[in-house]
Amino acid sequence: MGYIENTTLKDSYRIDEHPGQDFVKYLVSLKTKEALYHSANKESKARDIVCWFENFTNILRKIFADDHLMLNFDIENLAFYISETGKEPFSFDTLSSGYAAVLDIIADLMIRMEKNHSGSFDAPGIVLIDEVDAHLHLSLQKNILPLLTGLFPRIQFIVTTHSPFVLGSAENTVIYDLEKKLCISGDEGLSNLTYSGIVEGYFESSDLTETLEKKYRRFQELSRKEVFNDDDYEELGSLETYLDEVPDYLALSVMADYQREKLELEKRLEAGA
Repeated sequence: MGYIENTTLKDSYRIDEHPGQDFVKYLVSLKTKEALYHSANKESKARDIVCWFENFTNILRKIFADDHLMLNFDIENLAFYISETGKEPFSFDTLSSGYAAVLDIIADLMIRMEKNHSGSFDAPGIVLIDEVDAHLHLSLQKNILPLLTGLFPRIQFIVTTHSPFVLGSAENTVIYDLEKKLCISGDEGLSNLTYSGIVEGYFESSDLTETLEKKYRRFQELSRKEVFNDDDYEELGSLETYLDEVPDYLALSVMADYQREKLELEKRLEAGA
């Protein structure tokens, strides 16, 4: 059985504070207040909290791209669980690094606004995020900026990124290449370009792509051998280390083929063990 810890919100927080780390405690505290308001026949206040959770559930649905996602409260353990369509429920502390990173940003901003704006999340401000694409899989890289600007419409987000999926995801942006000292602005930004066009035009990845393809072809050649010697295992390990660290967006088709080849090799090695 868990216990209820009241979370006191401040009027404002310093930049170096991390109010989002107490977000789950705040959720439990809110849910408890909802029950107490019901028992005291203060239905208006209880309904406000119900609406708050409905709004937050809609935020989670946007993050996970699941219109049927549910946020469930376990009364016995005073814990929240997220239920995605066709998946087992999971708690906030078991989120993958990508989803945890996104929710950490959103929860931090929500808590900073909560006391004075009560669920509207329309406080003005400037937010800086370094490497916003870090730990995010491709679908989240495509959605992170539209998600943040949609939830917090009066915040100006200044972010750094190496991802063409982030660069091509948002309209009404100003993009500045720090290395080339190149500024791109306009209503559409880079959203009207293909991801491959962004990679080739702004990341100059043609040389890297050629090296990547050579590494992949060598991995493919070795992985299809009938018998492996010690040198083969060593070279395969080195190639895997290199290929595993390459972001998928630099060569989507090559990396997809590599993942399939790698899986087939793992199956062969397991079958022969």
